[in-house]
Amino acid sequence: MRVHYPIFRTKDRDSYQRSIIKACAGDNYEFGPAARTSVHPYVQALSQGGRVEVDERSYEACVVYERPVLGVYDVREKVDDNDFTEYYDGQDEYDIQMIKTWGGTWSEYGGAQAQTDWASLLNYINTNNMGDPHAFAYG
Repeated sequence: MRVHYPIFRTKDRDSYQRSIIKACAGDNYEFGPAARTSVHPYVQALSQGGRVEVDERSYEACVVYERPVLGVYDVREKVDDNDFTEYYDGQDEYDIQMIKTWGGTWSEYGGAQAQTDWASLLNYINTNNMGDPHAFAYG
């Protein structure tokens, strides 16, 4: 189901296939007691406000008064989806490679070739000086 509403005040987009509602205090995967949970929305807001022009998700804070989920939440734009890349970059699921890592690594888009290309890029970065403009111009 698609939501047709301008959810995020930092974007002109008014239609979403998916969004995320996430508790403001549970943002990390096994990073221990020193984990920071409010960093993501803050950094993304700075990036958008400063017009850094990188892919980042938008968010809006909200308070949920309904038990048992009472609390402060973030409504977040889902960036790891072809709906996001199609809207902002004009690239649908057949034009992208996307690898996800969360307890394991898999190709969300691009199949096995996505992981092969990622391994090649990572190897190149690890074996070349990225301070060298010629090496940095990979590809």
